[in-house]
Amino acid sequence: MNYVFQDAKTRWIILWSVLAFIGLTIFLSLIRIPLEYSTLITSFVALYLIPLLWFKTKLQDEGYQLNDLFRKSESRLSAKSFSSAIVFMTLYSLGAITIVIAIVWHFLSENARSFILEINEIEPSFMILLLNLVMIIVIAPIFEEIIFRGFLFGRMSYKFGVTKGVIISSVLFGLLHGPNFIGATLTGIVLCLIFIKTGSLIIPVFLHMIYNIFAQATEMIQINLGYGVHLLEELSFMTLVIIGVILLTIGLVWFIYFTRNNWRYVKANQFPID
Repeated sequence: MNYVFQDAKTRWIILWSVLAFIGLTIFLSLIRIPLEYSTLITSFVALYLIPLLWFKTKLQDEGYQLNDLFRKSESRLSAKSFSSAIVFMTLYSLGAITIVIAIVWHFLSENARSFILEINEIEPSFMILLLNLVMIIVIAPIFEEIIFRGFLFGRMSYKFGVTKGVIISSVLFGLLHGPNFIGATLTGIVLCLIFIKTGSLIIPVFLHMIYNIFAQATEMIQINLGYGVHLLEELSFMTLVIIGVILLTIGLVWFIYFTRNNWRYVKANQFPID
């Protein structure tokens, strides 16, 4: 598959995505599509659909199909490893995002805090909530694994070697997730390791889905218990930071253990798909 990554330049996928984002934003505003719907449509097309179609075309030019990324796994991931990955990924992500949000909230003005609390009181319609869940739990895991592990990891591995490919593609994955940069970057590394170990995107996609389900479930539980954003007002800055550090530390220790046990696959393999 080296010929695919030799020709598939990252700058082109970025260019097409930016053009799609600008074009759709203008078009949807002109036809007066509600903001909540236009945001979903623009995100799906610019971040997922356009990059996937572009990568699919590059694969087909060299005689490959997207299905080749989802072939039968060469090596199995034990149920223990799978479940432990879900737990430590959730822990370090919650820890990291708690610290980041606590710091940002601490330095916000009272007016900014009030505005965020007011916005948080607005309940989205059932359709928007449903579409968001489908995007987060189903669409994002499939498309992000194809784009970040299938394409970007492959392209970076071709240019810089597998080790740097894992790191660079994971950092880019983290940047896509904004405030959750730390958690998403570490998760990108885990998903790359599993992709290399199993030789297929099947398990990374499934793991990504379960991870997103846990993240959404945690958020919904907080809201149903009456916390959500208001928790930032009820707990002190230091309390939030301490909670974040504890969660992040536990998750990181587990992450390091998992990574050390599986990094040998990075050293022993090239890009998983021949």
